[in-house]
Amino acid sequence: EGVEAGVQTFYIAEINPVLVNGTLYWRVVVAPSDNTAVSFIDYVNAEGGAVKSEAEAPQVIYVVDATILDVKTFIEGGNTRVILKIRVDGEERYVLVKAENHDWKTISKLLFEGKGARVRLWLNEEGVVVKIRFKS
Repeated sequence: EGVEAGVQTFYIAEINPVLVNGTLYWRVVVAPSDNTAVSFIDYVNAEGGAVKSEAEAPQVIYVVDATILDVKTFIEGGNTRVILKIRVDGEERYVLVKAENHDWKTISKLLFEGKGARVRLWLNEEGVVVKIRFKS
């Protein structure tokens, strides 16, 4: 059990190592002792000890080569979202593309030529596509 903060006691609920571009961080999840919610998540640089909040955290990025099986769109808060059903290493999964983070040519190609396309996707840890490259 952790530090007394007002009337609530907090504790470190989870610590996981995370590599971001060759730098090791500890992802620290802090929760109230009654486990009702996560209070905050911080990233601690393992070498220097600098702490960044989740909002400032470096993006965890991994790369996959995939085939697009299906493309669906919807609008969220006025922004277009594209859900891709992909096959990676024989397994099917879904990833999210936020249209505002990509140029219109890429989004158009996804919508009109995406199904069946071979792509390399750069994904963050939430499965959001950060970068897309179509393969020939």
